[in-house]
Amino acid sequence: MIRTSAALAVLVLSACTPQATGPEAAVTAIYKPLVDSKGATGTNLADLPLTMDLALKIQELETRAEERVFDFEVAGNCQDCTGFSNLKVTTPTDPSLAPRDGHTFVEATFTLFGNEQKDMFWDLIQVDGAWQVDNIFTEGFDLRLIADDMLSNEITPEPEGGVMQCMAMLRLHADALSKATPPGDTAAYDAAFAGYRAMAEPAMTPDELAQFFASSVAVFDDTPAEQIASEANACLAGAPPAPPAH
Repeated sequence: MIRTSAALAVLVLSACTPQATGPEAAVTAIYKPLVDSKGATGTNLADLPLTMDLALKIQELETRAEERVFDFEVAGNCQDCTGFSNLKVTTPTDPSLAPRDGHTFVEATFTLFGNEQKDMFWDLIQVDGAWQVDNIFTEGFDLRLIADDMLSNEITPEPEGGVMQCMAMLRLHADALSKATPPGDTAAYDAAFAGYRAMAEPAMTPDELAQFFASSVAVFDDTPAEQIASEANACLAGAPPAPPAH
Protein backbone atom coordinates (compact mmCIF):
# COMPACT_ATOMS: atom_id res chain seq x y z
CA MET A 1 0.00 0.00 0.00
CA ILE A 2 1.11 3.61 -0.53
CA ARG A 3 2.89 5.16 2.40
CA THR A 4 3.43 8.65 0.95
CA SER A 5 1.12 10.72 -1.23
CA ALA A 6 3.04 11.95 -4.26
CA ALA A 7 0.74 14.96 -4.56
CA LEU A 8 1.27 15.86 -0.91
CA ALA A 9 5.03 15.53 -1.39
CA VAL A 10 4.89 18.10 -4.18
CA LEU A 11 3.09 20.61 -1.97
CA VAL A 12 5.38 20.03 0.99
CA LEU A 13 8.57 20.28 -1.04
CA SER A 14 7.41 23.35 -2.90
CA ALA A 15 6.34 25.16 0.25
CA CYS A 16 9.04 24.13 2.71
CA THR A 17 12.19 23.16 0.81
CA PRO A 18 14.61 25.90 -0.28
CA GLN A 19 14.66 25.80 -4.07
CA ALA A 20 17.80 25.76 -6.18
CA THR A 21 18.18 28.83 -8.38
CA GLY A 22 18.23 27.13 -11.79
CA PRO A 23 17.05 23.91 -13.46
CA GLU A 24 20.52 22.34 -13.47
CA ALA A 25 20.98 23.12 -9.77
CA ALA A 26 17.54 21.63 -9.06
CA VAL A 27 18.46 18.36 -10.77
CA THR A 28 21.86 18.32 -9.05
CA ALA A 29 20.07 18.57 -5.69
CA ILE A 30 17.90 15.57 -6.57
CA TYR A 31 21.01 13.48 -7.18
CA LYS A 32 22.69 14.52 -3.92
CA PRO A 33 21.67 11.35 -1.95
CA LEU A 34 23.05 9.14 -4.73
CA VAL A 35 26.25 11.18 -4.99
CA ASP A 36 26.88 11.31 -1.24
CA SER A 37 26.21 7.57 -0.73
CA LYS A 38 27.85 6.42 -4.01
CA GLY A 39 24.57 4.78 -4.97
CA ALA A 40 23.66 3.19 -1.64
CA THR A 41 20.88 5.70 -0.90
CA GLY A 42 18.54 7.28 -3.39
CA THR A 43 15.30 9.26 -3.42
CA ASN A 44 11.83 7.78 -3.70
CA LEU A 45 9.81 8.97 -6.67
CA ALA A 46 7.11 10.31 -4.33
CA ASP A 47 9.71 12.53 -2.66
CA LEU A 48 10.78 14.26 -5.87
CA PRO A 49 9.40 17.76 -6.63
CA LEU A 50 6.99 16.51 -9.30
CA THR A 51 4.48 18.74 -11.06
CA MET A 52 0.96 18.30 -9.73
CA ASP A 53 -0.17 16.66 -12.99
CA LEU A 54 2.56 14.01 -12.93
CA ALA A 55 2.26 13.48 -9.17
CA LEU A 56 -1.48 12.81 -9.45
CA LYS A 57 -0.89 10.30 -12.25
CA ILE A 58 1.64 8.41 -10.11
CA GLN A 59 -0.68 8.58 -7.11
CA GLU A 60 -3.63 7.21 -9.11
CA LEU A 61 -1.48 4.48 -10.62
CA GLU A 62 -0.18 3.30 -7.26
CA THR A 63 -3.60 3.56 -5.63
CA ARG A 64 -5.10 1.31 -8.28
CA ALA A 65 -2.18 -1.12 -8.06
CA GLU A 66 -2.20 -0.97 -4.21
CA GLU A 67 1.60 -0.83 -4.17
CA ARG A 68 4.58 1.18 -5.33
CA VAL A 69 4.77 0.70 -9.08
CA PHE A 70 8.12 2.42 -9.69
CA ASP A 71 9.95 0.53 -6.96
CA PHE A 72 13.46 1.44 -8.07
CA GLU A 73 15.78 4.44 -8.17
CA VAL A 74 14.15 6.48 -10.93
CA ALA A 75 16.84 9.19 -10.99
CA GLY A 76 19.47 6.59 -11.81
CA ASN A 77 17.11 4.25 -13.68
CA CYS A 78 18.62 1.42 -11.64
CA GLN A 79 17.60 -1.04 -8.95
CA ASP A 80 21.13 -1.44 -7.68
CA CYS A 81 22.99 1.84 -8.15
CA THR A 82 26.34 0.56 -6.88
CA GLY A 83 29.30 2.75 -7.72
CA PHE A 84 27.29 5.83 -8.66
CA SER A 85 29.88 8.46 -9.60
CA ASN A 86 31.00 11.12 -12.08
CA LEU A 87 27.70 13.03 -12.11
CA LYS A 88 27.55 15.84 -14.65
CA VAL A 89 24.42 17.96 -15.06
CA THR A 90 24.28 20.05 -18.21
CA THR A 91 22.03 21.61 -20.83
CA PRO A 92 21.33 19.03 -23.60
CA THR A 93 23.01 19.67 -26.95
CA ASP A 94 20.17 17.94 -28.85
CA PRO A 95 18.19 20.73 -30.63
CA SER A 96 14.95 18.82 -30.01
CA LEU A 97 15.48 19.39 -26.28
CA ALA A 98 15.74 23.17 -26.47
CA PRO A 99 13.42 25.03 -24.06
CA ARG A 100 9.85 25.28 -25.34
CA ASP A 101 6.31 25.98 -24.09
CA GLY A 102 7.55 26.63 -20.56
CA HIS A 103 9.53 23.36 -20.42
CA THR A 104 13.28 23.34 -19.76
CA PHE A 105 15.36 20.17 -20.28
CA VAL A 106 18.40 19.06 -18.31
CA GLU A 107 20.75 16.15 -19.05
CA ALA A 108 22.41 14.17 -16.23
CA THR A 109 25.25 11.77 -17.06
CA PHE A 110 26.89 9.45 -14.56
CA THR A 111 28.68 6.14 -14.08
CA LEU A 112 27.42 2.94 -12.44
CA PHE A 113 29.25 -0.24 -11.42
CA GLY A 114 32.61 1.39 -12.13
CA ASN A 115 32.37 1.70 -15.91
CA GLU A 116 28.75 1.73 -17.13
CA GLN A 117 27.93 5.13 -18.59
CA LYS A 118 24.32 6.27 -18.28
CA ASP A 119 22.34 9.40 -18.98
CA MET A 120 18.93 10.70 -17.93
CA PHE A 121 16.92 13.62 -19.24
CA TRP A 122 14.76 15.81 -17.02
CA ASP A 123 11.81 17.88 -18.21
CA LEU A 124 11.19 20.73 -15.76
CA ILE A 125 8.65 23.52 -15.36
CA GLN A 126 9.01 26.54 -13.11
CA VAL A 127 5.94 26.90 -10.87
CA ASP A 128 5.76 29.86 -8.48
CA GLY A 129 9.55 30.22 -8.65
CA ALA A 130 10.25 26.52 -7.94
CA TRP A 131 11.49 23.98 -10.48
CA GLN A 132 9.24 20.93 -10.71
CA VAL A 133 9.78 17.69 -12.62
CA ASP A 134 7.24 17.05 -15.39
CA ASN A 135 8.98 13.96 -16.83
CA ILE A 136 12.12 11.82 -16.60
CA PHE A 137 13.24 9.87 -19.65
CA THR A 138 16.10 8.12 -21.40
CA GLU A 139 16.47 5.44 -24.06
CA GLY A 140 13.97 2.69 -23.22
CA PHE A 141 12.35 4.58 -20.32
CA ASP A 142 9.84 7.43 -20.23
CA LEU A 143 8.17 7.94 -16.85
CA ARG A 144 5.14 9.87 -18.10
CA LEU A 145 4.61 7.56 -21.10
CA ILE A 146 4.75 4.46 -18.88
CA ALA A 147 2.33 5.99 -16.37
CA ASP A 148 -0.12 7.00 -19.08
CA ASP A 149 0.09 3.58 -20.72
CA MET A 150 -0.50 1.73 -17.44
CA LEU A 151 -3.40 4.00 -16.49
CA SER A 152 -5.06 3.34 -19.85
CA ASN A 153 -4.82 -0.41 -19.36
CA GLU A 154 -5.93 -2.77 -16.64
CA ILE A 155 -3.24 -3.04 -13.96
CA THR A 156 -2.26 -6.55 -12.88
CA PRO A 157 -1.26 -6.46 -9.19
CA GLU A 158 2.20 -7.82 -8.48
CA PRO A 159 1.96 -11.32 -6.97
CA GLU A 160 3.15 -11.97 -3.43
CA GLY A 161 6.90 -12.44 -3.54
CA GLY A 162 7.36 -10.11 -6.49
CA VAL A 163 7.84 -10.33 -10.23
CA MET A 164 11.46 -11.46 -10.02
CA GLN A 165 10.63 -14.29 -7.61
CA CYS A 166 7.86 -15.48 -9.93
CA MET A 167 10.25 -15.39 -12.88
CA ALA A 168 12.74 -17.51 -10.91
CA MET A 169 10.13 -20.05 -9.76
CA LEU A 170 8.62 -20.38 -13.23
CA ARG A 171 12.00 -20.91 -14.84
CA LEU A 172 13.17 -23.41 -12.20
CA HIS A 173 9.94 -25.40 -12.48
CA ALA A 174 10.01 -25.33 -16.29
CA ASP A 175 13.62 -26.55 -16.25
CA ALA A 176 12.65 -29.40 -13.90
CA LEU A 177 9.76 -30.38 -16.18
CA SER A 178 11.97 -30.35 -19.27
CA LYS A 179 14.49 -32.67 -17.58
CA ALA A 180 11.86 -35.13 -16.33
CA THR A 181 11.32 -38.55 -17.89
CA PRO A 182 9.24 -38.18 -19.96
CA PRO A 183 9.63 -34.39 -20.31
CA GLY A 184 6.68 -32.30 -19.11
CA ASP A 185 4.88 -29.56 -21.02
CA THR A 186 6.44 -26.17 -20.20
CA ALA A 187 4.51 -23.97 -22.66
CA ALA A 188 2.22 -22.35 -20.06
CA TYR A 189 5.10 -21.67 -17.68
CA ASP A 190 7.23 -20.22 -20.48
CA ALA A 191 4.38 -17.88 -21.49
CA ALA A 192 3.88 -16.79 -17.87
CA PHE A 193 7.63 -16.15 -17.55
CA ALA A 194 7.48 -13.94 -20.66
CA GLY A 195 4.58 -11.99 -19.17
CA TYR A 196 6.40 -11.29 -15.91
CA ARG A 197 9.58 -10.39 -17.78
CA ALA A 198 7.62 -7.80 -19.78
CA MET A 199 6.43 -6.31 -16.46
CA ALA A 200 10.03 -6.03 -15.20
CA GLU A 201 11.61 -4.62 -18.36
CA PRO A 202 10.49 -0.95 -17.99
CA ALA A 203 12.20 -0.70 -14.60
CA MET A 204 15.63 -2.06 -15.58
CA THR A 205 18.20 -2.14 -18.33
CA PRO A 206 18.71 -5.55 -19.98
CA ASP A 207 21.96 -6.04 -18.02
CA GLU A 208 20.28 -5.17 -14.71
CA LEU A 209 17.36 -7.49 -15.45
CA ALA A 210 19.72 -10.35 -16.31
CA GLN A 211 21.73 -9.71 -13.14
CA PHE A 212 18.68 -9.66 -10.87
CA PHE A 213 17.13 -12.70 -12.51
CA ALA A 214 20.36 -14.70 -12.13
CA SER A 215 20.58 -13.63 -8.49
CA SER A 216 16.97 -14.66 -7.87
CA VAL A 217 17.51 -18.08 -9.43
CA ALA A 218 20.60 -18.59 -7.27
CA VAL A 219 18.64 -17.68 -4.13
CA PHE A 220 15.83 -20.18 -4.83
CA ASP A 221 17.85 -22.90 -6.55
CA ASP A 222 17.98 -25.06 -3.41
CA THR A 223 14.25 -24.71 -2.65
CA PRO A 224 12.49 -28.12 -2.47
CA ALA A 225 10.96 -29.14 -5.79
CA GLU A 226 7.47 -29.37 -4.29
CA GLN A 227 7.65 -25.77 -3.04
CA ILE A 228 8.99 -24.54 -6.39
CA ALA A 229 6.12 -26.28 -8.19
CA SER A 230 3.56 -24.83 -5.77
CA GLU A 231 4.86 -21.27 -6.09
CA ALA A 232 5.26 -21.59 -9.87
CA ASN A 233 1.62 -22.64 -10.17
CA ALA A 234 0.52 -19.74 -7.96
CA CYS A 235 2.47 -17.35 -10.20
CA LEU A 236 1.00 -19.03 -13.28
CA ALA A 237 -2.53 -18.40 -11.99
CA GLY A 238 -1.88 -14.66 -11.65
CA ALA A 239 0.41 -14.19 -14.63
CA PRO A 240 -0.01 -11.20 -16.95
CA PRO A 241 -0.43 -12.03 -20.65
CA ALA A 242 2.75 -12.72 -22.57
CA PRO A 243 3.71 -10.01 -25.07
CA PRO A 244 2.90 -10.82 -28.70
CA ALA A 245 5.61 -12.64 -30.62
CA HIS A 246 7.44 -10.60 -33.24
